[in-house]
Amino acid sequence: MPEFCFNCDYEEELQPKREPVTITVRGEPISATKEFYQCPNCGHAFTSSLGHDALDEAYREYRRRHGMLQPEEIRNWRTQYGLTQSELSALLGWIEPSLSKYENGALQEETQDTLLKFAM
Repeated sequence: MPEFCFNCDYEEELQPKREPVTITVRGEPISATKEFYQCPNCGHAFTSSLGHDALDEAYREYRRRHGMLQPEEIRNWRTQYGLTQSELSALLGWIEPSLSKYENGALQEETQDTLLKFAM
């Protein structure tokens, strides 16, 4: 299906591309893969909000390296015990948006990660 390049008005299929990128997470360089589309006419790059997220990949690797909980582990543990985000946030003494952010991929602080592990 043809797509439209907003940079040069070229109407053709944009080419999917992947390239390595280094993202610094809390002072630590993490290798990830950036995915984007490129216009074959002018070379302009377009990111896709539906595809791979290099920052999410970097955060996951950072958590793995530091033995931190991944978002789905937090969510699965909470739902296993039938707790809502509001209930678990209250038990931990957190504001509810914090837990929601961590379950959706935001990088938690190590102190918050430790508190979650103690609660588990």
